[in-house]
Amino acid sequence: APTIYTPGETLAYHPINYGWVIAELVRRVDGRTFDRFLAEELTAPLGMNSTYVGLPPNLQDRVSPMHLMEDDADASGYSATFSRPTVLQSIVPGANGVATAGDLARFYAMMERKGSLAGATVIQSATVEEAVEFQVEGVDKTIGTFAQRSLGLALGDERMGKPTGDPLRTFGHGGAGTSIGWADFESGLAVGYITNGFRGAATNNLRLAAISQAVRDACI
Repeated sequence: APTIYTPGETLAYHPINYGWVIAELVRRVDGRTFDRFLAEELTAPLGMNSTYVGLPPNLQDRVSPMHLMEDDADASGYSATFSRPTVLQSIVPGANGVATAGDLARFYAMMERKGSLAGATVIQSATVEEAVEFQVEGVDKTIGTFAQRSLGLALGDERMGKPTGDPLRTFGHGGAGTSIGWADFESGLAVGYITNGFRGAATNNLRLAAISQAVRDACI
């Protein structure tokens, strides 16, 4: 299919197809499927034992389905779609990861420590630095708000609270109108927050910003 925008000229978030591109690169370069690569190279070494892309059916009962908060609507049907067992048990690299907040925080702690955590090194330090380096800023044509991006991560996002130092040294990503994970190189914080209460961006962003700021205020 033709691209909507000319590559390299427009900032526009790719919420799902970005994941397929990465997964196919993994398969062609490494030979393993994305879920197997993720488990063997990242989640198992880091002790992220409750993180999956492609949920095992026997763990379905442990998942809290998303629900709409009383003051919001989900015209896209995202919250219902991504609560279905058939969707959660499929491999959708950019959209259906399942994890605990603790596992999410462990991932960002590893990133804040430049690729290593608890004796396991899963990413080279130089690769982490490249991944979090500022790349582009402007109004994102997909979500309609100002954004600063590295290679796949948000930088200095309001949902991560107000850093005391350089905002571009705080990096992370939100998820599905519910959750946020981030780390801050200057404070050493690594945070994972997961909820199943779905909100639209107008109220969800305020919620996540308040929670992230409360963490900063309590820890710094």
